[in-house]
Amino acid sequence: MRILVAAFLVTTGCVAEPGSGGTEGPPIAIPAALADLDDVGIDLFETPPVGGSTSHHLFVRVTHGTNVWCPVIEADATLSIAGVAFKLVTRGAYTEVSTPDGPVLHCESPTFIGDVPGNAIAPTSVELADRTFAATFELGDLFAPRRASPIDSPDWAFRGGGDIAIAWTPASDLAAANQRVDARLVDPQRRTLALGAMVQGDGVHLRVPPGVTASGDLTLSLTTLGKCGPGCWYSVVQRVTHAATIAP
Repeated sequence: MRILVAAFLVTTGCVAEPGSGGTEGPPIAIPAALADLDDVGIDLFETPPVGGSTSHHLFVRVTHGTNVWCPVIEADATLSIAGVAFKLVTRGAYTEVSTPDGPVLHCESPTFIGDVPGNAIAPTSVELADRTFAATFELGDLFAPRRASPIDSPDWAFRGGGDIAIAWTPASDLAAANQRVDARLVDPQRRTLALGAMVQGDGVHLRVPPGVTASGDLTLSLTTLGKCGPGCWYSVVQRVTHAATIAP
């Protein structure tokens, strides 16, 4: 079962205590064109379908580097995915977040939302622009189902201390030069077990710690890094989750 279609990630929004950042008083949100940002990136997430819809409902955050404290992008910024124009719903702002140590100011990233038809044709194009900046790039068959299948343990029952070879579909996801893979098993008590993981050949290989007994949801996250233009970076994250058990 795939739980997240993709995420494009460069940097995260900043979190700061009121009055921090080397200035007197609370920090402020600053108007900025996309070209003013140190780096431009995109976080893209898909929410579960509602009422039997076959569309991909997405919300997208524009992320940034460090030379602008908390940018408010211009109203003319546009984003389209697979030819669908997205709506800019938040240009960026500071919001106060409660924590056990007291309130902190969180830099809320500019956000777009939109719906891509379920029959969108590959390759998936992404376009982000304003009057100062434009980036256009393709991400292959972004919305194709992703599947992972253990070659020697089709029931997803593993032994501690062993190596696990997992076939990944589509195999074209593994062809990029700059990738990483993460594997984590979360049990019903929300305890997390990290497994060693790497891309090797046309599959994913896991290393299970010895002497471990665990069961829960095993999530494989395959991340591909890339460049979408001058000053523009992205990463695509594809995730597959399946129930699994580990015995000594």
